[in-house]
Amino acid sequence: MSIDPNLVAHCEFKQSAGNLAMERLLDLSAPPTAVFAASNLLTLGALQAIHARNLAIPERIAVWGRRHALGHVAAAAADYHCPAGI
Repeated sequence: MSIDPNLVAHCEFKQSAGNLAMERLLDLSAPPTAVFAASNLLTLGALQAIHARNLAIPERIAVWGRRHALGHVAAAAADYHCPAGI
């Protein structure tokens, strides 16, 4: 399986950067149906962009983000926990 570089967003670990990265992904001609965010702030930014477009989570787009970010928003998204040392 190859990775499409258009589906990888490199950005600062800021909520605003997560929002802008998600906007760019949603603007693609074939936007993703699932996303992974590498930090709490990126998760929150991605969720903001998705909600701004009234897209249903997880029906339209699944979001996988860092644990504890989801306590700040009302969304059905999966989270993960990475133990120390990994």
